[in-house]
Amino acid sequence: MVLKDKKILAIVSAALSFLGAVCYFLPFAVVDRPLTDSFSGFKLFAELFSHDIFNGNASVMSIWIIVAFLSLLASIVFALGIAPVGGKGEGLRLAGICSVISAVTLILGSIALSTVSRGSGLALLGLSMTGAGWWLALTASVLSACAALYGCSLAKNEKPPMVY
Repeated sequence: MVLKDKKILAIVSAALSFLGAVCYFLPFAVVDRPLTDSFSGFKLFAELFSHDIFNGNASVMSIWIIVAFLSLLASIVFALGIAPVGGKGEGLRLAGICSVISAVTLILGSIALSTVSRGSGLALLGLSMTGAGWWLALTASVLSACAALYGCSLAKNEKPPMVY
């Protein structure tokens, strides 16, 4: 029964990480004034290379957002066991760590964006990382980490089957 719960938690963790990755299509950064506008997570990716949105001042923010996205993808790979890792529950442990990294880097990207907006005068426009995509990706990352790390703890506490 415990093994079945571990597999379900691995699937739940991977599904939540996938949901977090899909949220990059939704608005991440929102500008409130003079007109309401938003930028998706993938548009913030492009800022690193194109320098269109913030005139090249937000490359640190873009790097944090890219690391968060790649961490979500790594979490999916480890949770589903696509990448072979040794030991009981090691894949789920790595998936949990990747999800935690994703959540932390999403927060760091938000801090970097607020620092850039204050330094360049964009704070007057009401620029913030409060879009629905950012909140959903952060929530999905945290829940994915919880599911993966709980599944890892279940795997570590499994008793081997009795052989007669």
